[in-house]
Amino acid sequence: FNDLDNGRKTTTQALAAWEEAASIEPADFWQWIYVSRLRQDSGNLIGAVEAADQARAHAANKRELIVALNQTGDFALLQGRLGDARTAYEKGLVLSHNLVAANPNSAEARRDVNMSWEKVGDVAVRVARVAVNGQAEQIGAAGWVDRAEHARECGLVDGGIDEVKLVADWVKPGGLY
Repeated sequence: FNDLDNGRKTTTQALAAWEEAASIEPADFWQWIYVSRLRQDSGNLIGAVEAADQARAHAANKRELIVALNQTGDFALLQGRLGDARTAYEKGLVLSHNLVAANPNSAEARRDVNMSWEKVGDVAVRVARVAVNGQAEQIGAAGWVDRAEHARECGLVDGGIDEVKLVADWVKPGGLY
């Protein structure tokens, strides 16, 4: 990725190099992550999803599984599969919390929890936008428009992290409403 960042290689060249590396050592988790990201950058979303699936299959620890789940969730979100995105992100969130519980002083584990909450919030915000645009029934979100209006009227939504957490709570079973 450094050569790509420094302009020494194009995305196509970097992708070819990482795909070759993945073919030589197919069990290497990070190679599949890089292939996935580069395929996405080159416009090959189907190939990116396939590479993310390979990464998930080769995750050697919880941290790698979190990265793979986030990648899977990102692609589901891009494809508009909000339920699949939410599922992937929530699995990553649970694993992130487990890592913090095992090592509360780990900055990396805490960052992973924050990132996981942000991703769960991204889905929640997307769901709320769909609901506000009058498409609530298409995703089983009837009533979320009323909840969003109520939250706004009560001053509960300020556009910051509180909004993301609030909306994320709406989409959880047994959430705020």
